[in-house]
Amino acid sequence: MLLGTVLLDVMLCGFFRMVSRMQVVTVGDVGMMPGLFMAPAGIVLGRFFVMAGRMFMVLRRFCMMFCALLAHRGFEG
Repeated sequence: MLLGTVLLDVMLCGFFRMVSRMQVVTVGDVGMMPGLFMAPAGIVLGRFFVMAGRMFMVLRRFCMMFCALLAHRGFEG
């Protein structure tokens, strides 16, 4: 029991020591971080549109084949 209490105290002490040494950064002082986030965001967005276009193409072809199957069996309306 005592060992667990000591370990918890050591871990909490280390955590609070690390937090106390962190520097406060203002919103206007972020530097190049927005640029680092914008490049991957553009890549991800572009890939999403490519994937969505391909899924739309697959669904469109599936609809065409399903309608052809129904017409082949005589269910055309």
